[in-house]
Amino acid sequence: AQEGGADGLTAAEAATFRGNAELGLGRSAEAEASFRAALAEDPGYADAKIGLPGALQAQGRSEEAEAVVADLIESHPEQPAGWLMRGQMAIRDGRLEAARDDFQQAVDGARAMPDRTREFIALTGLAESQIGLSELDGAEQNVAALTRIAPGSPITLKTSAKVHFASQDYPAARADLQKVLAANNDDASALFLLGAVYLAEGDPDQAGLNLSRAVNLAPGNLAARKLLADAQLRRADPAAAVEALSPLLESEAAPDLQTSYLASQALFRTGETDQAIELLEQSHASDPTNMDVAMSLGAGYLAQQRIDDAVALFESIPPSEDYR
Repeated sequence: AQEGGADGLTAAEAATFRGNAELGLGRSAEAEASFRAALAEDPGYADAKIGLPGALQAQGRSEEAEAVVADLIESHPEQPAGWLMRGQMAIRDGRLEAARDDFQQAVDGARAMPDRTREFIALTGLAESQIGLSELDGAEQNVAALTRIAPGSPITLKTSAKVHFASQDYPAARADLQKVLAANNDDASALFLLGAVYLAEGDPDQAGLNLSRAVNLAPGNLAARKLLADAQLRRADPAAAVEALSPLLESEAAPDLQTSYLASQALFRTGETDQAIELLEQSHASDPTNMDVAMSLGAGYLAQQRIDDAVALFESIPPSEDYR
C-alpha cells in the first residue's frame, strides 16, 4: 500500500483530488496529467480511471476516453461510473440499445453501493434511451423511481414529460412542464418541450410563444430553431420562419436536410423562389430518396416554367418502394 502524506492522502489520492479540481476549472490537459500521475502511482486506482475519461473528452479525444472507460469496466465492473459513462457515450452516438443496457448496469451498481446521485443520473439516461426505443412501460417505471428519489426535480419532471409526450398524453406532459416553469420561468429546455407539446396538440400560436422564448434563452439550440420555424409556417408567417432558421442557413456548414426543407417552404411563400430551389436541389442531391424534397423541387421547377427540368426530375424518380 502507498504511504499516506502529511494530509493523510496517498500520492494517487492526492493526484486524483487535484485532477478533479482542475477538471472542474476547465483545465482538462492539466487534469489529464494529474489523473495519469495517480495511475502511475497506483495503476488500479478506480477514482483516477473514473476522472480520466472526462479530461480526455473535454479535449475532443473520444476514442481514448472510450478505451479508458472499457478498461474501467473490465477492472472494476462493480463501479457504476464506468457503465454510466459508456451509456452516455452510446446515447450520444445514437446506439440506444447499448445505452439502455449500460445504464441498467449503472443503476444496478449504484443501488448496490448505494450511490443515490449516480443512480439518479443513470435512471435518467435509462429512461431517455427507453423513450427512444419506444419501451414506454420501462421508461414509466424508471420515471417512478426518479420520483421516489427527487419528486420535484426539474430533471424528474422533464423526463416524465418526455414519457407522456411519447405516449401522446399531451395534457400530462404539459402539466409536468408547467410545474418546472412555475419554479423557473427561464428553463429553456422546458420551454422547448412545452412548445413541442403545443405543436403536437395543433396550437402553433402557443408553440411559437414558448419556442421563441426557448431560442432567445438558448440561441444555439438548433432543434428549437427548427421547431420554431415549423410553428411559424403553421401560423402562416413564413418570414418569421426564415428568421428562425437564418443562423443555420448563414453557417459555413451546409444546412441539414430538415433545415433546408423547412427553409425552402418558407422561402417559396415569401417569393424567394430561386433560393428555395437552390436549397431543394442541394437536399435532393444529398438524399434522392426523400419524396417531400423531390415533389417540392418539381413543383418549384413548374412554378418557374422550367418544364424540362421538372419532367427530367419526375422521370428520374425510382420505384415508390425506394422512397420514404
